[in-house]
Amino acid sequence: MKVIDLAKSIKEDAGVMAFGFFDSIHVGHRKVICDAVRLAKLNGAISSVFLFRNNIFPLFGVQKSPIFTFEERLSLIETLGVDAVFYVDTDEEYLSLSPEDFIADLKKKLTLKGFTCGSDFTFGAKGKGNVDDLKRLIGGAYEISDLVTVDGAKVSSERVKKCLSQGDLTTVKKCLDRDFAIKRTVVSGRSDGAKIGFPTINCALGDVPIAPGVYFTLITVDGKRYKAVTNVGTHPTFDDLKCNIESNLLDFNGNLYQKEVEIAFLKYHRGIVKFGRIEELVAQITMDVSARREYD
Repeated sequence: MKVIDLAKSIKEDAGVMAFGFFDSIHVGHRKVICDAVRLAKLNGAISSVFLFRNNIFPLFGVQKSPIFTFEERLSLIETLGVDAVFYVDTDEEYLSLSPEDFIADLKKKLTLKGFTCGSDFTFGAKGKGNVDDLKRLIGGAYEISDLVTVDGAKVSSERVKKCLSQGDLTTVKKCLDRDFAIKRTVVSGRSDGAKIGFPTINCALGDVPIAPGVYFTLITVDGKRYKAVTNVGTHPTFDDLKCNIESNLLDFNGNLYQKEVEIAFLKYHRGIVKFGRIEELVAQITMDVSARREYD
């Protein structure tokens, strides 16, 4: 899959382009992207996706972030068979373009043979552009996806974030059509786990809006998967109130410092507890590990 900076594009072939915000690649996003791949093949064209690389929320005065990083989103999009992603590092000026100017700018840089989007897609300054404007301004082959629902409610990135914040991984998995997973680089930690017989790897939490607690996870590193018990949040027994992601990999012995790992969250197991004695914490972790082994 080609990944191309739109600012450096000069009449690149974009074929059939999927339009959307694509900040979580949930089932609705996947539908729009897969429609583009299918429609492109039917018309002998390539498939592409338009993507913002940076966090655009602060440009609207909203202090929040996409669920996944740009690199994570690219990886997810590639699994859907897309030929190219055209991305933008956007700013207020670009977001203030009228719908007509936005498409005119695209046409200067890209050759478009059609598009796909969701029925509620809007674009241009203040979201004034809609599906009918895309039909008028781009033309060609197109397909408009109806809204996708899960358990009777619309699938959206905000719903995914809310469910993550509640530890509801069951609904998150339905909305994403996959286990919620993030990629992180292993960093140095306090080594408290190793001192009590449960060595851990430490990763930055970042902006992931996931509920604090202990989770059953599956960690992939160098192509190998390991069952793990993961603490998200603070470590009150050790008076460590800094939030991070700390995982004890079962049946693993080695050093993963500076390695990239994928952490797939399978189940919310329990809340974070401050224990009065280290022995109580060790007993609880021993039970957590036993329960993790029996989980799958």
